[in-house]
Amino acid sequence: MRRCKVVVLVVALAVGLAVTLASLAGCGSSTSTKTAVKTYSNSQYGFSLQYDPRFSENNGASAQSGPAGASAAFNMGFLDEKGTIADKKYVDGMLIAVYQLKQSIAPEQVPQLKSQLEALMPQLKAGLQDATLSALESTTVNGTPGFKLDYTYTSGGTGLQATTYFLIKGDKEYQLTIQGAADKWSQLQPLMAKTVSSFTVK
Repeated sequence: MRRCKVVVLVVALAVGLAVTLASLAGCGSSTSTKTAVKTYSNSQYGFSLQYDPRFSENNGASAQSGPAGASAAFNMGFLDEKGTIADKKYVDGMLIAVYQLKQSIAPEQVPQLKSQLEALMPQLKAGLQDATLSALESTTVNGTPGFKLDYTYTSGGTGLQATTYFLIKGDKEYQLTIQGAADKWSQLQPLMAKTVSSFTVK
């Protein structure tokens, strides 16, 4: 089988979260009164997810450019605006970034990208202060294959924990990052993990 030559882009979350927030309440989302869970869907990029109402939709949240200088085609943050602020940024929350790939990737080709993504880990680590990265793991979220990375780092003197999912379907890469202050991680992680488990690409 011919090996894939597509380079997968790597993005870090927290250092890119914007301070000035623009609330998008009611834009592309709905709330279930029975479960108090909100749903966000995006028809342009073909995905949907559910999130806890403690987080607010925010299109001011953004990610850094990848190592190749590429920018995300789409960014959407879900931030706890009553949560931790580090280096003048909200750092408790989630970010979904969508990247346009140069070619379509078949599901069976995705595992071949692991070594390429692992080769970019030093660049990701270098962009974060006091970073510790776990080994990259293969994962699948609702049928969409990809990889998962757990890591810790420091921003503005605050210790942070995060997990980024690199999910690939067709000619798009979806990067879903959940993050929180280390002292709140045990409280926040289960809520954000539910968002990850609800993330669906059409």
